Formats: sequence, structure tokens, C-alpha cells
Amino acid sequence: MARLECRFYSGVLGMRTNFIMYLPEKREEGTKVLYLLHGLSDTFRTWDEYSAIGRYVRDKNIAVIMPDAQKSFYTDMKYGLPFYTYLSGELPGFIKEQFNLEQKRENTHIAGLSMGGYGALKIGLNNPHNFKSIGAFSAVCDIVELVNERKDDFAPVFGYEDIKDTMHDLFYVVKNLGDVKPSVYHWCGTEDFLYEQNIKFSRVAKEFLPCYTYSEGPGDHSWQYWDREIVNYLKNYVLGY
Repeated sequence: MARLECRFYSGVLGMRTNFIMYLPEKREEGTKVLYLLHGLSDTFRTWDEYSAIGRYVRDKNIAVIMPDAQKSFYTDMKYGLPFYTYLSGELPGFIKEQFNLEQKRENTHIAGLSMGGYGALKIGLNNPHNFKSIGAFSAVCDIVELVNERKDDFAPVFGYEDIKDTMHDLFYVVKNLGDVKPSVYHWCGTEDFLYEQNIKFSRVAKEFLPCYTYSEGPGDHSWQYWDREIVNYLKNYVLGY
């Protein structure tokens, strides 16, 4: 397994940006691809530094891409950069062209924690034809409630417009999916400050997603749990070992 750190110019962002990638040195047919998204206080390096993701995918036929999204909430920001367009369009195209990774739906997955859990659900559910599965750990699930409580804090991302019943609203998106629906693995700790949001979303997701698993257990908003849950997700949804 090769570990690559790539810095390239994004035309969508209008600047150079970074990602870390694990890539099999000897690829077989049907290489899996996993986009792994960071949280609000993190960077593209954080999954690599605080989890053992490199060890978990060693000798597996999978490419793991860990991109940078700053504090964007994986959104085309009102007063900032278009990270949603970059991550859902330009970056997969760059990966395909530069690394010859086809990224067919049956081999492509997306997961993340906290803000990145929101990003994985947002990108995956808004682009269900592109992703076979989604992993969300301690996710920000009710972005509408959060934005309404902290309008000034979120103004650079969403502006002051009402985002309820838009592509940003996970409840709206999951209720309005078409015939194609990704599998979703969703976990949250019972002591997590986002626990109630996750429970609320799980009730709706169970109704509208035929392949949805919600799991919980003792735990707060910390890496010892996310490192464990990425293994469960890889094992049961991505690699099947």
C-alpha cells in the first residue's frame, strides 16, 4: 500500500489544495474507492494522524482519499469557496484521470465524522448514483436546527437564507430520494453532544432507507470510537472481510 500526499491546483476552488491517499501498489480489478471526510476542527491529515486507517486498508484492494474541506460543511459557501462542487465533481474527476480509478458506483463509498459525517450524508444522498454506501459517525444531522441557533456563525457558509427543505437539509434529502438509495451505516455515542440529532435523523432514515443501520453505545465525541467504527464500516459495507 502506497501513501501519497498530493497538492494540486483546483480550478473550482481557484487555489492549490491537498489530499492524502492510500493506493494499492498492485491493483486488482474492481478496486474500491473510499472518500474519508474530516471534522470541523480537523484537516485532511487528521484521519491519517488519529486513526489507524492506513493499517486497516493495508494489503486491501482499496484506495482511500482524505481531502481538505476547511470549515465549509462540505457546501458551496455563500461567502467562501465551493467545496461541495469540488468534492462531488472535480476531485473524483482528478482521481480518475491521474490514478486511473474508474469509480463505478458499486465500488465507490464515502464516510466521515462530525462535520464530515454531515458531508458524507450530504454528498452521498444528493448523489446516490455515485455511491454504494455512506458511513456517518457522530454526524451533524440537523443542520437546520444548528444554523437557526447560530445564524451569525453559519452566515459565511449558508448566508441568512432559510435552508430547510433544501439540499443542505438531510431530513428533506432522505425523504425525497428516488429509486436509487445508498446503504448507510450510522453510529453515535450516547454521551455525544450530537446524540439527540443523530437519534432524530435515525428515526427518519429507517423509514426511507431500505439498507440503513443505526448503532450506538457508550461514548462521546472522540477518536477512540471513530477509529473503532471505521473498522466496522470497512468490514461490513466496503470490503466485506
